[in-house]
Amino acid sequence: MKLTAILLLCTGFFYMGCKGSTEPTSVQTIKDVYPLKVGSSWTFAETENHSGTILNDTFMFTVDGPSTMNGHSGFGVTYHGAPGFMYFSDNDVKTIADGSREIVLVRYPAEPGVDIVFRDSVYESGYKTTYYVRRMPDLVSVTVPAGTFDCVHLHMVEIGGGPGVFDTTNIDDLYLAPGIGQVKEVSYLLPPAVSSTTIELISYK
Repeated sequence: MKLTAILLLCTGFFYMGCKGSTEPTSVQTIKDVYPLKVGSSWTFAETENHSGTILNDTFMFTVDGPSTMNGHSGFGVTYHGAPGFMYFSDNDVKTIADGSREIVLVRYPAEPGVDIVFRDSVYESGYKTTYYVRRMPDLVSVTVPAGTFDCVHLHMVEIGGGPGVFDTTNIDDLYLAPGIGQVKEVSYLLPPAVSSTTIELISYK
């Protein structure tokens, strides 16, 4: 599932270092990894590929002001035109879905190469989803319209299905740059509905 979709539904992706290094030298907390400051904004280019049909769009992610929800102090945000809420909790950035369900969006520090279960849900219909996130070991150089950045790479996999059928449904790769935030995201929806979405940072402030 795309992080953008998570932020749209619940509310939807920093490091400087040498190639091959696993830790940025100056980043120590989740707030370094995913900075949320009132007045900050990011503009993204979005390209969707639906079985060969290409759709292009641009959108903004803005941190609009301080806010609270269910006793959590955080930030009111607007992502792709949709209002939402995000907050820091220990090593996580979280949002709240359906008015009460807490969802982890990003975690740092995180041990490289170790799968973290962010969500494990069973619905009344019997459909089950499990959402894994793995921080890849090395920093990655990523070039987008806003520039070239050394990024942390988070590889996310959603596995879902009904009774007797449980398989990978979504794959998402998120790239984060120090002090900036989300730089790039590439997500894939697997068969039977094949599609991909690429999001790249155009500008930020």
